[in-house]
Amino acid sequence: MEDKIALIAGDGNLPVVIASRLTDMGTPPVVYSVREKVGDISKFALEVVNIIKPDIGYAIKDMKSRGVKKIIMAGLVSKTLAFKPSLLDLTTQRFLASLVFRDDHSLLGALVDFLEKSGFEVMSYRDIIPDLLAGPGHIAGRRPTSDERADIDYGFSICRALVPLSFG
Repeated sequence: MEDKIALIAGDGNLPVVIASRLTDMGTPPVVYSVREKVGDISKFALEVVNIIKPDIGYAIKDMKSRGVKKIIMAGLVSKTLAFKPSLLDLTTQRFLASLVFRDDHSLLGALVDFLEKSGFEVMSYRDIIPDLLAGPGHIAGRRPTSDERADIDYGFSICRALVPLSFG
């Protein structure tokens, strides 16, 4: 059997679509649910592990014990959940204390880095559902002016230089 895939699933429909697609591809994921209600995602899961508090140490140990090698993260997870000290295990406390910035982008990038250093391959859901994602280019509304386009290009180049990660 291929390496097991874990799907860390927040709220919304995206995790359900990804779990469905993985199952269709013959690799149903082990779902680590941080969803308010597990719901339909359980139909497409090899197993469902409910995560009721942010416990990175437990999740990593559990994934390794199940033979998980790859991880995909998708869905909405309330940032306030991640910053309730009373809910945090020691691994999560240390992880958060190591962060210089705590905005969404920095937090996600640091989590991806942490998981990869723990021995997992973090996959982008772009690899699973490329047909459902918008391609590059203008999508709607007015086109940006040349000055606005230069700002966009500059900002994009800065982001690429600072965060050379591939995550969804």
